[in-house]
Amino acid sequence: MRIIGFLDETYILAASDSGLVVIDQHAAHERVLFERLMSEAESTTPASQRLLIPVTLDFSPSEVAFLRKSADALDSLGFEVEPFGRNTVIAHAIPAVLSENDAESLIRDILSTLIEEGKTVSKPDKAAVATAACRQAVKAKDFLTLEEAAALVAQMGRCKLPYSCPHGRPTIISVSYKELEKRFGRT
Repeated sequence: MRIIGFLDETYILAASDSGLVVIDQHAAHERVLFERLMSEAESTTPASQRLLIPVTLDFSPSEVAFLRKSADALDSLGFEVEPFGRNTVIAHAIPAVLSENDAESLIRDILSTLIEEGKTVSKPDKAAVATAACRQAVKAKDFLTLEEAAALVAQMGRCKLPYSCPHGRPTIISVSYKELEKRFGRT
């Protein structure tokens, strides 16, 4: 595909051999991050990035207990979170594929998702991983350069399931040349 532009700083427009392709930049990036995180979780040593300044988080006693029971799942993704007092945990590392910009919100969102699911897990929970991917993915209205868009499309092309985000929303909509010709009355 050849990137030809953007629509509303939300959609990447591309030309392919078969027609026009519209890519939702958030859904596409979410899919890429989700598959990378799941791949890391399946590896024996997930890649982590140490936080320059560890993040201290306060939780309720029940949340801390839940977090402790789910520690193996978090470890397998590349998180390094440990108890730090009665109702506090400290995060020293997060998965390497994620941005450290808002590690606190990321950890809170994952814990919230696990609690909503009502289960502790010893292996990565797909819903929690999808939450992490969604939280970290570029959003609608986030500016991407042509190079960033091309890199995202290339990464999406290497995904096992590139046509939808982990929540089931489409990442790509294609309009064939035949359909364009029909719509413009050329056939």
